[in-house]
Amino acid sequence: MTKIILNISFLFLTLNVLGQNSDFCHPIQINELSEKILSKIPKKEKDSISQLNSYNEYFSFDDFYIFNYEDYKSVIKFFNLNGVQKIPEYKIEHIISRYSFHKLKGNPICLSEITQPYLIELKERERYVEEQMVMDSINGIYIPFDLNDALNELDTALSTEEKEGIKKISINDFIGKSHLTIGRWMRNNWGLYGHTSRLNKYFENFGITDSEDMTGIILKSFYRRTNNLPIEFENQIQAIINSECPQKKDFPKYVKNVERSQTIFIEDENENYIYTLYFFSNLKKDVKWIFHPVFGWKIISPNEYNTITELEYQELNEWFITFYNRQ
Repeated sequence: MTKIILNISFLFLTLNVLGQNSDFCHPIQINELSEKILSKIPKKEKDSISQLNSYNEYFSFDDFYIFNYEDYKSVIKFFNLNGVQKIPEYKIEHIISRYSFHKLKGNPICLSEITQPYLIELKERERYVEEQMVMDSINGIYIPFDLNDALNELDTALSTEEKEGIKKISINDFIGKSHLTIGRWMRNNWGLYGHTSRLNKYFENFGITDSEDMTGIILKSFYRRTNNLPIEFENQIQAIINSECPQKKDFPKYVKNVERSQTIFIEDENENYIYTLYFFSNLKKDVKWIFHPVFGWKIISPNEYNTITELEYQELNEWFITFYNRQ
């Protein structure tokens, strides 16, 4: 009964705060941002948008405006003040797009009213995750508490014949065959996909937040242990961190008005994955940045991009040293 009362109290408090906070009805920053977004939309497109009966989350202004992290800050601050510390960037863009949509249609709605369902959803989500992450089983299925425990579970689940078969194939073949079978089962049943289990929390403590990466580590480690090879857990973690695409909150101040436009996976001569290169472009596609996990950010020309795609792995590092040292 206490929990129900607390949840109702939170809901009442949320609605009360949202309803009374006039400063968050049409805050200056969001109002100016929506004006900027709408000013970039051609009249023909505006007329088309104004004919839409309602906003849905598949609608966006992405073809006309690229969000920067500065655009998110007032929304993030409001959520933080109301007890939600983490909100995905795409949800913030939904909120701002919804506000701009209603403004375009001539019926502006308080931003606090728009954020209300997101705030309640995220708060409930945080509560649910906190409960799930301390459980040793979910829906009757045991949840491993760390990597070694997960490997022991796989070792028990697979037959001797299946494990002998693993020894006869390459690690890439094993991961490729397992990703959509046992890999999918782990993501769905061990709470990795929904970020709702103690095993998920274990990986997140090492900076691994994607469920695909978590299952990749488990599968690669199981293959190595089955073949009496070192697991090299720390190296696996670092390789994944090096391959992560930077979020907008991590962009340098001089990198603005760009979205990720392309990804290139760098492999060695044996087709072993090494790292990922990310490319970011503006709306006109005439400005392109590259992000290298070691060297960082730099504007890259079309000719330089073509060079990267043509070089062999052994030549790339030397080329990047020269490229990044160039003024």
